[in-house]
Amino acid sequence: MTKNYTPFLLIGIILLFACDRNPRQMTFQNSMISETPEVSATYLVTITGQWTKDNFPDHYPAHPAFSNFVGMTHPSTVQLYRMQKETPNGLSEFIVNNDAKKLQRHIKSLINAGNAGELIYSPALDSGNASVSFNLTVDETNSLVSVLGSISPSPDWFVGLRNISLLKDGYFVSNLTLNMNSYDAGLNGGQSFGDDEMEMREKGHIVPLSGFPFSASDEQTPVLAKITFTKK
Repeated sequence: MTKNYTPFLLIGIILLFACDRNPRQMTFQNSMISETPEVSATYLVTITGQWTKDNFPDHYPAHPAFSNFVGMTHPSTVQLYRMQKETPNGLSEFIVNNDAKKLQRHIKSLINAGNAGELIYSPALDSGNASVSFNLTVDETNSLVSVLGSISPSPDWFVGLRNISLLKDGYFVSNLTLNMNSYDAGLNGGQSFGDDEMEMREKGHIVPLSGFPFSASDEQTPVLAKITFTKK
């Protein structure tokens, strides 16, 4: 008796088609949801002063303000300033005399040598709660941001952030808001706002700013400014 193999052949063809179809369909679906990591991003950066009488009622100067803000985008191999390290000359002149020329030249030399990406230079803040905004572009190589501005009046104090990464797992963050740190440049022994006329040291060491006149606690660092990065 002759056997009829037609049903078995049909079943085999159906199974073969199904096995062939599923992997292709899965590959297609994966390609649709995958994203290519970004190579650069542009941000609107806003720095806002928090130095108000409400925040610091005990000791508040007559005309609080901030200088221009200076900084750069850069890789991890470069530092704008370091904690507990000597205050660089360009940084010293900027903080004490509000003269940013030398610091800007230093950053531009890093950029020209391929060791930094973009110079940051913003207008000054003429009050303790004023704000300033500017655009900033980062890329895969220069994904870190360091920026600082001096406090006025003060002996040698400044606010800043260093080595802030806007790149997380291959993608640039959409929004980021941070408190700016407050520092003592160590160039003047003054302890209050009006002590800026004291004799300046040739070299200093950068340390966190804490205690009087901002707080009764030597362990509490004042938040004098905030910075926000908003991806465009």
